[in-house]
Amino acid sequence: MAKILISEALKLVDISKSTLYRDVAERKFSWDKDERGRKVVDPAELERFYGKLKTPDESDGNSQRVQIGQNGNGGIVTVLEKQIDLLESQLEKAGEREVRLLDMLETEQKKTETLLLEYKPESQPVARKKTQSLSSLNAALIGCGVVITIALVFVAWILPHLA
Repeated sequence: MAKILISEALKLVDISKSTLYRDVAERKFSWDKDERGRKVVDPAELERFYGKLKTPDESDGNSQRVQIGQNGNGGIVTVLEKQIDLLESQLEKAGEREVRLLDMLETEQKKTETLLLEYKPESQPVARKKTQSLSSLNAALIGCGVVITIALVFVAWILPHLA
């Protein structure tokens, strides 16, 4: 497998940056330097030392950089094949989701159409208006009655004081 930069290795392990660089400095796992003098490590070595590595979609979402070493382009091809498999899987899931959502939409449209066909407005809208006008007339009469009663009470109270 192609070796990766230490900075890229940080995205694959669930530890802090300072812990990883301390482990590198203390040579707790094996690493090499590439032709530009940068420290690189085999992902298998990371997995041996730290346990299960994060998958690319569990990391920060950036594509994994692979350092081309003695293996030539073989490491890049492997990574790209894995990414293609992941994208194909995601595309298949998205297609299934789309079919499911379209089915749901069609079902809801049929329900709405059925409800619209079954809807029958009330056949006596005029009767309701008469009822509403009668109730408002009753309220007005009650209001007048209250006013008259208050006026009579006031007159009955004031008359004895005037005499």
